[in-house]
Amino acid sequence: MNDLIPTYEYHLAWGAYLLAGLAITLIWWQLVRKIGSQIFRELLLGLALVAIFTPWFASEQQAHLAPALMVVGMELLLGGTAESARNGILGIAALLAATLAMLTCLIIRHWRRRRRNL
Repeated sequence: MNDLIPTYEYHLAWGAYLLAGLAITLIWWQLVRKIGSQIFRELLLGLALVAIFTPWFASEQQAHLAPALMVVGMELLLGGTAESARNGILGIAALLAATLAMLTCLIIRHWRRRRRNL
């Protein structure tokens, strides 16, 4: 049993993070449910999903993933080598790409909904 946790601590940490992210998402969903504008409600929910669940490499060796928002935050707070700064910039790029994908999905969804209602 003592060898089990160090062996799987990366997977256990991700499992705990995903469960906590799911709980936060459900709470956020309940909060934004009261917003009248469906477009704004979906945008806020999508931004939260992107911020919580977008992964990026946590180290220069690219061996482990971490939430991109945390990688960027740690690079901004702690700084480090030029390679780690590059990793932080690529984390920002990953967040922007995920946001762009989310916005594209929302635009297509809105366009299809409007087209169906005409």
